[in-house]
Amino acid sequence: MVAPDVMAFADRKTDGAYDVTEPSGTVVARIHVPLWSGSSFTATTAAGEPLCAGRRAGFFTTTWQATDPGGRFLGSVRSGFLSPKVVTLADGRTLSLRGELWRRDWSLLDVEGHSVLSSTPTTSSWSFRPDAWLVRCHDLSLDLDEVVAVVQLNRMMVKAARSSD
Repeated sequence: MVAPDVMAFADRKTDGAYDVTEPSGTVVARIHVPLWSGSSFTATTAAGEPLCAGRRAGFFTTTWQATDPGGRFLGSVRSGFLSPKVVTLADGRTLSLRGELWRRDWSLLDVEGHSVLSSTPTTSSWSFRPDAWLVRCHDLSLDLDEVVAVVQLNRMMVKAARSSD
């Protein structure tokens, strides 16, 4: 399923899930995060069909990975100590995720430095929902499951880093 070129990722649950919507408000995906864990998620389409799932790759690792409904590798996000996050997609592409924790906006760049995805916050920095983002997809070859996986893995990494400070 092709990803819309602009999507809003909510940081407030509606009926137990975070909605991903088009600018018109139409829900395109729903992200479910267990109450007891901030280290895994499942996502469905608006119709409730499985889309993808993700989790931390291990307890002491800085790599988070996602799979499609069949369990096949969809992508991963790995953080470095002093380097940008590295995103690896199933097709073999390696991308760089650049952004700052306190600015809350970020960009996913290809090896030539072209923007693949970009994000801006939709709430103020002092909000109780600081990880609500408007995401623009500049590479229309990305599927909805890939975009949802990368955005949600990054959001989980940001929240984990923020809670460990």
